[in-house]
Amino acid sequence: MGWNLGAIIGILLGGLVWAEKAQASPALNLSLFRIPSLSFSLLASFFQSLGNFAVLFLLMMYLQGVRGLSPLQASLLLVPGYIVGSAMGPLSGRLTDRIGAIVPATGGLVAQMMAILLYAQLGTSTALGWVTVGSLINGVGSGLFFPANNAAVMKAAPSGVYGIVSGMLRTFANIGMVMSFAVAMFIAAQSIPQRLVDAIFVGTATLTPHLTHNFDIGIHNAFYGSIVMMILAAASSSLRGRHKVRSSP
Repeated sequence: MGWNLGAIIGILLGGLVWAEKAQASPALNLSLFRIPSLSFSLLASFFQSLGNFAVLFLLMMYLQGVRGLSPLQASLLLVPGYIVGSAMGPLSGRLTDRIGAIVPATGGLVAQMMAILLYAQLGTSTALGWVTVGSLINGVGSGLFFPANNAAVMKAAPSGVYGIVSGMLRTFANIGMVMSFAVAMFIAAQSIPQRLVDAIFVGTATLTPHLTHNFDIGIHNAFYGSIVMMILAAASSSLRGRHKVRSSP
């Protein structure tokens, strides 16, 4: 099944590339990938989405399935991180304008990676305050990364194709986000039936004691998988170099 799925994906991607090359005004301008700063910025966005967007899903499974909290109680523990992330956005934008995108974007990815590493240490008796601490660290990282990376993408875009580049950025991020949930659910579900994973996430079921340990291991493995993706995102961000505005290729 895995090989069949890989073959299907390969055929679809090949068809997309062929179709776009045949267009006079392609929606996905493949020649833009010749710009290193743009390509690495898009890769950073993809890997960040792949590694970080499933973290909320995993945390909710941990808080509701392992710790037995209600959806509301679990959500309240994570609110501070979103507030901090919102406050960090303007500061990151100002910093990016002064020193460029590499430091704030890469630093933000490292902060998100540290938060996920903290989440991977959560156990059945860990103080719930550590969840909020991780949320705060992740909020700082997100607030640093998104404005800086978005600015790097648009500054590297040649004049006349800003709309195409903006669409490419969202496409890479959305693909990473969708894959993130699928990969995280696949890893976590190795230790518990899929239907029970879904029920825990929506708050209609809790784990019995004999399943809690295995489920906790599955969540930890998914967190470590996310860390690998964040390392790739940080590497891509650090390799983007200083942007050089070019004319449309």
